[in-house]
Amino acid sequence: MLSLDFTDHHIKIVRGSLMGSKIRVIQVETLTLPTGLVENGFIVDVPMLAGELLDFFTTNDIKEKDMIAEIGSSLILNKELILPRPKNIKNSFVVETMIKSNMNLNADYNISFNIVEELEDENKTPMIRVLATAVPQRLADGYVRLFSQLGLSLKALYVSTSCITRMVESSQKLINQMPLMMVQIEYDFISINLYDDGRLSFSRRVSIDADEINGDPDSLVQAVYDNVYRMIQFLNSRPNAKPLKEISFYGQIPDLILLTNAMSSFNTSSHALNAPGNIVSFCEFDFAQYANAVSAYFKPKRDYDRIDLLKSSSAKEKKSTSAYGAILVLSLLLSAAAVAGAYYLFNTENNNLISQRNVVEAEINAPEIQERLTVLNEKINKLSGITQYGDNIKLAKDLFDFQPAMISDIKTKLEEPLLEGMMITESVRIDGYNVSATFTADADNKPSEYVKALVEQGYFENISYNGYEGMPEDPENENSPMTYTFSLTMLLKGGNGYEIKQ
Repeated sequence: MLSLDFTDHHIKIVRGSLMGSKIRVIQVETLTLPTGLVENGFIVDVPMLAGELLDFFTTNDIKEKDMIAEIGSSLILNKELILPRPKNIKNSFVVETMIKSNMNLNADYNISFNIVEELEDENKTPMIRVLATAVPQRLADGYVRLFSQLGLSLKALYVSTSCITRMVESSQKLINQMPLMMVQIEYDFISINLYDDGRLSFSRRVSIDADEINGDPDSLVQAVYDNVYRMIQFLNSRPNAKPLKEISFYGQIPDLILLTNAMSSFNTSSHALNAPGNIVSFCEFDFAQYANAVSAYFKPKRDYDRIDLLKSSSAKEKKSTSAYGAILVLSLLLSAAAVAGAYYLFNTENNNLISQRNVVEAEINAPEIQERLTVLNEKINKLSGITQYGDNIKLAKDLFDFQPAMISDIKTKLEEPLLEGMMITESVRIDGYNVSATFTADADNKPSEYVKALVEQGYFENISYNGYEGMPEDPENENSPMTYTFSLTMLLKGGNGYEIKQ
């Protein structure tokens, strides 16, 4: 199974599995994404991202069909709530409903949550402390569409911060270091989780300006310092606060020495996150960089935490039918009485309408009326046939005059981005606004580069690219150069001077 950790600039890919309490890591890879393909967690162009992943999987001989994915965005809302404890704490539907009501959210948000602790209010009423996460549903839908378009099975979809939580909660060493702060560092965001008493207690993600940082370690370390400082101030302001014991960094760590020196002013130990003992690796890799993707293999420690976004609707438990037995019987009786009364009124009115219809039908079916209708229908059919014949002649002439010039224009636009060693192998086909064509190339990187250039050209839209096929020019010669064939389908973009004649 593959675990894919998505950010705006990279997809960190881990090939592994959960075996009992241990995670086997077989292969790790990083796919660098073109700028603008993913923005603040939202997939801007699903077909283009699918093409990038398909090329990457083919190049790296990745053939898994089952996937889990981790996502993040500054538009994901995190909030700590104190809610009444439901009678059944495993009833995720009740908890989700209370969260939506408290955060004033509608069905446009997908709710996940961790139950941090059980407590009582001043009246000894059982309560629960919940760390709620609200994800825009359209953000989650983009990843579902992505894997559907790739023909892959998306088994689970997590908010990335919940993945590292499962690793922390499964490690006794990290539990002993609590209160613990886990800090994920990327060049476009910083994510901070606080842990205490063996559980996640607070989570916060902050977007930073990647263009302003521009790969400068000093600027990134300053941004980390500012956000860690604010989080420590928040931690110290909480009731019964304990001193922070440890700060662990993971993600794209810019300069560990520079980072730990900056943290020394907090009088707290800081270090890069190391792989726990239950990670079994069959390849060399930096665990801190792939921590989210690896941690996604862990199972949640508590079965009443609901963190899989794909189960937002299916995990709702049905209410007991016994609680509604009397209401159901009463509703049926009232409904039956209402239906009986309505039936009597409608039946009376229906009989009146039937009588009126019979009178009108008798007049229409008179022989002299039917004879006149027959003559009239014959004349209408002749006139319709003449009109359709004229329309067909005009349409045929328009298409005859228009098609050759348009095909030439479209083929010119398709040829403009062609790289050296590429050509269109078949005639361009046009059906309305739909265009399709087949190409060959002499290198396996040129198909995706051509598609990118075609998108940037802006003449076409909804460009569909499903990868390429490679074949030696001379199959009997093992040193024969390869020819790569691929096909594209697309739509002519509105406003490009093409109009279907009617």
